[in-house]
Amino acid sequence: PPPSPLPGEQRLYDKCGTKPWCAPEILSCGTEGYAGPPVDLWSAGICLFALLCGKMPFAIADEAADPRYARVAAAQASGESACGVLRGWLASGSGGALDWGDGADALLDGLLAAQPGGRLSATEAGGSVWVRGGGAEGAPPGKRRRVLDLDAQQAHEERTCVWRGVESATRADCLRGQSPG
Repeated sequence: PPPSPLPGEQRLYDKCGTKPWCAPEILSCGTEGYAGPPVDLWSAGICLFALLCGKMPFAIADEAADPRYARVAAAQASGESACGVLRGWLASGSGGALDWGDGADALLDGLLAAQPGGRLSATEAGGSVWVRGGGAEGAPPGKRRRVLDLDAQQAHEERTCVWRGVESATRADCLRGQSPG
């Protein structure tokens, strides 16, 4: 086997884990294996993305199997942001637009780097502007804004009607605070 990229680091060879969480090097590893810390940081990026927007960014980190991952990997290879591609996907689907701040973009771009050598280390991730909560562009999760899509707005309206105890009212009557005739 080739030498480990970090002194004293053992190479791993097992393909294990849940596909949406697996780093690309786990899925494509052969006899060269992969390093443990970068795959853990990839999974941390997947988790952060899911926490910020409620969706998984990829079904699988494989260019042949997931067109969204293929677009992200191509964007990164040309020096573009993974978050730019993922924001486009969110805005075009039922996810609505999401603004989580430039600091989160930089952190996610560093954690979701397709090439493990380009991925942030744990120390770098922990020192990011977003994690430290500094600056407007590094706003922590409590400061994000989400634009609701129609389904989310409908769900809010239905919860409002149930909360008011109006079961048989039309949605419009309920939202105006009127009970059925």
